[in-house]
Amino acid sequence: MALLISRNGKIQDFKRPSQARRVNSVDDRDLDNKVHFEDVLEKEESSPENPFSKEKSKDKTRDKTQAIKSYLQQKEQSKRHTKLLHARDVCSSPVVTLTPQDRVEKAIELMEKYQIHHLPLIGENGIICGIVSDRDLLRERPSNRLERHMSKEVLIARDTTEIKMIARMMIENEISALPLVNEEEHLVGIITKTDLLECLVRSMPYENYV
Repeated sequence: MALLISRNGKIQDFKRPSQARRVNSVDDRDLDNKVHFEDVLEKEESSPENPFSKEKSKDKTRDKTQAIKSYLQQKEQSKRHTKLLHARDVCSSPVVTLTPQDRVEKAIELMEKYQIHHLPLIGENGIICGIVSDRDLLRERPSNRLERHMSKEVLIARDTTEIKMIARMMIENEISALPLVNEEEHLVGIITKTDLLECLVRSMPYENYV
């Protein structure tokens, strides 16, 4: 199970709700029904309604048009840059953490120091038991304990989860940060929407910018 949840300091599988927000994306199941651009181009070139089809049929070895060449070249470049990434490849690690007994003022101090917006909270058993964001702490008394303001149910993921699945989790559950745990259920990283955007930019070929 890729998505987990921490309740009362215990990690368990998280069952995605049946009415989860739908994410429009192309996965392997869509590929069978997807119309490939090359097939459309080939059909269009050989169509009887195409006034140039007879001329092109006389020379089957003629090079494809520049537009087709550019498309195929870009597709090949995308293949070379495609790499299966996991959450641990782009997450922030080590993670700045506190405990539920720590004060609001300490959390704000750490957030400002490290320029972060979320702080996972670790229980006595070493397992994540909550999380706070800078929004949770706005206008709260600095002396308050974090346990009064933390989210006690925390969605988390394995560090081996694919980036595509991480993005889907964030969209469906409307969250902007996802703590990551290893097989021993120890916190090993945290991934945010900013990390995903930076990953997207780094993975794009340079040619797409010029």
